[in-house]
Amino acid sequence: MSYPTKITFRSTQSGNSSYPYININDTKEIKTLKNKYKIVTPENITIVFDYPLKKEFEFKFTNPNGFSRLDLINIISTKYK
Repeated sequence: MSYPTKITFRSTQSGNSSYPYININDTKEIKTLKNKYKIVTPENITIVFDYPLKKEFEFKFTNPNGFSRLDLINIISTKYK
C-alpha cells in the first residue's frame, strides 16, 4: 500500500477544501473530520515538531495497524501539551 507524503484534513467546517493542518483545539472541527478513521500512514512514522519552536524535535511512533488521521491528531496534540 502506498501512503501520501502529505496528510490532508477536511471537515464539514472547511467545506470542500483540504488542508495539511487542523485546529487541534477545535473539537467541533475534529468531530466533523472526514475520513478520520482511514489509515493514512505506515506502521512506523517520524513526526517533526518545529512550530512555534526555536529548535525542531523528531519523535518516532509505531502502530502495527498504521495511523489514521484521528490518531495523528491525538499524537500531535498530546506532544504539544
